[in-house]
Amino acid sequence: IPEGVVIKDNVLLKWDNSLIPADGKIVLPEGLVGIAGEVFNQSRIEKITFPTTLKFIGKDAFSYCNGLKEVVIPEGTDSIGESAFYQCHYVTKVFVPRTVKKIEPNTFALCSGLTEVTLQDGLETIGQSMFYQCTSLANITLPASIKTIKDNAFGKCTSLAAIELPKDVKAIERTTFKEC
Repeated sequence: IPEGVVIKDNVLLKWDNSLIPADGKIVLPEGLVGIAGEVFNQSRIEKITFPTTLKFIGKDAFSYCNGLKEVVIPEGTDSIGESAFYQCHYVTKVFVPRTVKKIEPNTFALCSGLTEVTLQDGLETIGQSMFYQCTSLANITLPASIKTIKDNAFGKCTSLAAIELPKDVKAIERTTFKEC
């Protein structure tokens, strides 16, 4: 961890863009339990390796990180904040573990390069506008644990050709598939 990075009570609070290595790769230390809001917002990060101890990712933590290509959330993480990966245009793959029960609104919205999403059984709610305008997303399989799909969750996913809905879904809000 470079000098100048701020971690308090095992939560990453600040990582200035100037402290990101030239190769854009960051390995977060074990023991870290959270990433506060906006820590990497608009940074030149290309690859992030999360610790197995991670519990939460804050609001806008990685929004507008256009060098980021893959997001693999570790098992044990239970919370992903609103717009955490908003407008990361070059993210192509996302993995969400079974320990995440709910994903906040706009988490992967406008990730226009997103083609592969793995959502593990355990996730109960697809948040409002979660995949809004993910124009490269062609198909997705939702885990059996999904109970609610919020408004605009897949709005303007213009390449979406197939979606497998679990049989126990209780609510699909009105504009879930608007302009698909």
